[in-house]
Amino acid sequence: MARGLTYTRDGLIRAALKAYPHNEHLGPEYYSMGVEELVAAARDNKLGDKLASFMVRELADGLDADGNGYVEPADAGFLMERGAADLQIVADALFQMDPATATYHTPQPKEAG
Repeated sequence: MARGLTYTRDGLIRAALKAYPHNEHLGPEYYSMGVEELVAAARDNKLGDKLASFMVRELADGLDADGNGYVEPADAGFLMERGAADLQIVADALFQMDPATATYHTPQPKEAG
């Protein structure tokens, strides 16, 4: 597989938070934190936005740097897609709840096609 442009894990975490549409909920101290401080705050849910905390934790835990400390943006994108797919399954289950019994039918993942 041909390698594309690579970035540091820290740079990709910052880029993801910059792209996050609700980043205004992040505390003002976010902008002066080092990335390891940011990851620690995310682990403690202290970023001011739990979904942003989730994203930071997923990226920090899921991005394996190659031997020189760089990763491809696609790797970060795949992590966010996996999280989005998992959340969509939960949302589908909630939409399918039977109000009479308060039970739901677990939706099956959609087949690629």
